[in-house]
Amino acid sequence: MKTTKKSVLSNKTEKLADKKVIKRNSKIYEFLSQIENGAKKIRTVWVSGSSFKYSSLYDKTNELALILDMLKISYSIENDALRGGRTGQHINIITKIV
Repeated sequence: MKTTKKSVLSNKTEKLADKKVIKRNSKIYEFLSQIENGAKKIRTVWVSGSSFKYSSLYDKTNELALILDMLKISYSIENDALRGGRTGQHINIITKIV
């Protein structure tokens, strides 16, 4: 199992933000801060809206996977929905953050 220091991950994230690869107010940046704080399961699909008719399903799985590859963090994409729906998709972090 690979390990990464929290400070190293934070510095790499800030460098990506400085190069404007990711924005500091984006969901990807929020997911990366959750990973820095020790989260192992990141839910990358969420629903936004006020009702069934006016709701949208947002999926940031591929974008987060691309950034994690750039940061050299091991992960696996899994789905824990009962019938395999998109809202059950999440990313498990394999790399240990110390």
